[in-house]
Amino acid sequence: MIKQSRYFRMTSDRECHTLRIYEAFTEDEGIYRCCIGRVSTSARLKVICK
Repeated sequence: MIKQSRYFRMTSDRECHTLRIYEAFTEDEGIYRCCIGRVSTSARLKVICK
């Protein structure tokens, strides 16, 4: 479970739920899943180093 920090910020505005990642590291890569009640969605994060 992700906790809010200076790197991760979660907001909710009615039906729109947002996860903002302000600074991503390679160890943050993977599948992120959001579950609200019986509804869920997921997204894959890939970090490309500069």
